[in-house]
Amino acid sequence: MVGVFESIFIYEERRMKIRARTDGHKGIKRRRLLDSARELFSRQGYGGTTISQITAGARESTGTFYLYFKSKIEIYRILSVEGIGLLRGMMEETLRRPLGDAASRLDAIARTYLEFYRAHNDYYRIIAIMHLGQEEFMSDQDMLAPVIDEMLAMIRVLEGVIQQGMERDEIVPVDAYTVTSVLWGMMDGIMLLDQRSVTGIMNIPIERMLSTAMELSLRGLLKAPDVAVRGLKE
Repeated sequence: MVGVFESIFIYEERRMKIRARTDGHKGIKRRRLLDSARELFSRQGYGGTTISQITAGARESTGTFYLYFKSKIEIYRILSVEGIGLLRGMMEETLRRPLGDAASRLDAIARTYLEFYRAHNDYYRIIAIMHLGQEEFMSDQDMLAPVIDEMLAMIRVLEGVIQQGMERDEIVPVDAYTVTSVLWGMMDGIMLLDQRSVTGIMNIPIERMLSTAMELSLRGLLKAPDVAVRGLKE
């Protein structure tokens, strides 16, 4: 005969299993909505995408959408955080490899950004705010905070390489944060040129444009630029 305490234990165990299955089911629904929104935002833009289209793509109801997200702008911002986090993770993974000096590490980050741009162009188009007016994106500071936090965390990865390069006496004394912002703006600008098909019009492959930009930057940053840049080309 099952005792009272054993019965309670069995009941709680069953309840936890049911809750786990329910939570897992909710997670699947939320993921479907996010994936549908990511594909639509990337292809149609923010303004050209409706909540009805997102739910139709996910095969979920409008009511289900509002169980997980307050608005279209919220799901856009969540996808922005995901995309930035994915890029930051790729950068951190790259820097875990034995890359050597600052020139090699900065060059590897640039190549990683290009890899992200190509492999995850849907996320790139979202985090680059290709389709969303700046005013609307910045309208709710509380909702925007996670995007800013993730962006700063990603920028700090690059800043850390600059700072380490100065500590190792490989990079000339600079304001690490300012230089980081300039380098990031340069790389992002090249991706935007390619996204808008300008690199094709100019007949310059994006790889050559990025490598040339990095070489020019490294020649201004490094204490022994000729040796370092020559090493990258070999």
